[in-house]
Amino acid sequence: MSLNGMFVSRRGRTKLIGHDFVPDYLSRVDVMEALMAGLDALVALVDLVPHDSVVAMLQAECQVGNMMPAFPQMRTVWRVVGKAEAAIIAGDPVDQVVQELAAVIRHAMESW
Repeated sequence: MSLNGMFVSRRGRTKLIGHDFVPDYLSRVDVMEALMAGLDALVALVDLVPHDSVVAMLQAECQVGNMMPAFPQMRTVWRVVGKAEAAIIAGDPVDQVVQELAAVIRHAMESW
């Protein structure tokens, strides 16, 4: 299952735009219908389905999940993931590459 979503970062440079964009644009029915075009799954605002058990389960998981780091930190993650992918394509042992990748990301996250 894949889930795409958005949030407004409290440290973002464009908070005012985000605070307007979400309630004034993404809450429009025509926008939601456009986002659903060509998808196998529905696009919905959480408020539209408050009693849906799947949405409730997802909300509960989001409350205990870890947010992905903001872009400056993700640059580090994508760089090492790209190197790991290249190493695997070149024939390096997958287990070793993944273990090294995990160690580098853990170390980077500790410094954030």
